[in-house]
Amino acid sequence: MKNNSLNTMSFRSYHPLHALCLVAFTLLLTGCGGGGTVPDTRVAPTTNAAIDATKYTRYTLYADATTTGELVAAKNGTNPPSWNRWETDPQSGQFTVSGNGQFLGSGTADLPNAYEFKPTPTTWGWGMSFGADVKLAANLSMFATTGHLQFDVKTNNYPGKIEVGFQLNTLDNVTVDAFVQLSSGSGYGYVSDDQWNHVSIPITDILKAAKVGLDPLNTVDLTMVVSSFVIADRFAKTGKADKTTGLPNVYVDKIYISKD
Repeated sequence: MKNNSLNTMSFRSYHPLHALCLVAFTLLLTGCGGGGTVPDTRVAPTTNAAIDATKYTRYTLYADATTTGELVAAKNGTNPPSWNRWETDPQSGQFTVSGNGQFLGSGTADLPNAYEFKPTPTTWGWGMSFGADVKLAANLSMFATTGHLQFDVKTNNYPGKIEVGFQLNTLDNVTVDAFVQLSSGSGYGYVSDDQWNHVSIPITDILKAAKVGLDPLNTVDLTMVVSSFVIADRFAKTGKADKTTGLPNVYVDKIYISKD
């Protein structure tokens, strides 16, 4: 079995309100209230060296089996990416996902482990992401044209839609959600039938989704991928009522980004 840092789940928190808080904080720093100008001390956007798609056939986020030609994310750098469960709100300390993390029970060819997520939303929904600090964002630009986000997933009659994709940083230090919505049987291989199914999403579709409602002047690409895998259900986006509960577990395995 592959020995990487994903064998012990490490959680950091995220919540959609963080983006709003960042905007408010930026306004405060720039003195928009008329009280003068204070230098913006936030960390500047960092564009790291591109992961070489001529050398690596895939960027693997989680798998037990070793694949020839892959680069394993958890071994890429001194501060590897980790799993992050999203908070109910930034001050609550309550998370929207619980569960055992990695467990023995994969039914895929990538035996024996998979990840188990137990959605426990109380208000707006739930979410999980796999990523690193913005300074360590993965540069996946060489995978953008023909690449795919691929993973195995199992759910049992999950209602309506879920969201899958990336979180991207921009040169303006703005985090952009690049999520494709999936519903059972609607495409990409996702079926909520209590069986393991393989999902493959063209990265071009994910980037197209990121640009919906975004200022056309903003550049959205894969040069700064903060979260290289997100799975979530934000009820306002997927059409569910607030405070929806009783959602089934979600299991994922063999997550990677392929160059074709």
